[in-house]
Amino acid sequence: MESGRSVIENLLKLATDKAMEERANLQVELKTDGSLVTNVDKAVDNVLLHATEHIPGFEGDYYGEEVRYHERSSEGVWLVDPIDGTTNFAYGNPLWGISIAYMRGDKVIAGGIALPDLNEVYLAEAGEGAWLNGKRLPKVQPGPIDFFAPISACDGIVTRLRGSLTGKPRCSGAFVIDGTFTAMGRYRALYGLNECLYDVAAALLLCREVGMEASYLDGSPFEEARYKRPSSIQGPWRILPRLSD
Repeated sequence: MESGRSVIENLLKLATDKAMEERANLQVELKTDGSLVTNVDKAVDNVLLHATEHIPGFEGDYYGEEVRYHERSSEGVWLVDPIDGTTNFAYGNPLWGISIAYMRGDKVIAGGIALPDLNEVYLAEAGEGAWLNGKRLPKVQPGPIDFFAPISACDGIVTRLRGSLTGKPRCSGAFVIDGTFTAMGRYRALYGLNECLYDVAAALLLCREVGMEASYLDGSPFEEARYKRPSSIQGPWRILPRLSD
């Protein structure tokens, strides 16, 4: 049986190739919720829906942004955001990516993110570490967040938590960017609100594998099992460096 890292890597390559092919004939539409969707979002989600159907050792349902939830078995679930940062992508902004993760039981055990326009591919496997373009990522330095350290926080978070955030808020418009930049130490922390699990699963695993911790604002652990069926993540949550080794 292939390792989770190898499976995710192959799927990311397939998805990236499809995205590049479809982008040559980019078509943008408006969804009923007011957000943008492109032919690339739909094509990548569909190719991954079929590609994940029969992978030995990685059987499971499929939860993707555009094709939504497909039941297959109770062994696991694939969590896919085919194009995260669709508005960025539609306007030629390079801050977008493809997120794929596999959850078995109550935990995400394998995941990866491709940032094609930045030439970065991130992979992670539970208990095994995280990698960028084949090079293992170091652990994030533990300790408090300095006042001037950049942190990922969208407008909704900044408004809701005004005055209680430590660090300088930044928002790229794509969770794959904020999540990978946090795992890399480019951001010191990440705050989230109202995402779906397919948005955050791969980034969550990446950050855990470099020594960061996910929790709600009251300090209770973030539990992804609560969101493996269609629902948004209720209440602000965060990914922070550990206070000490």
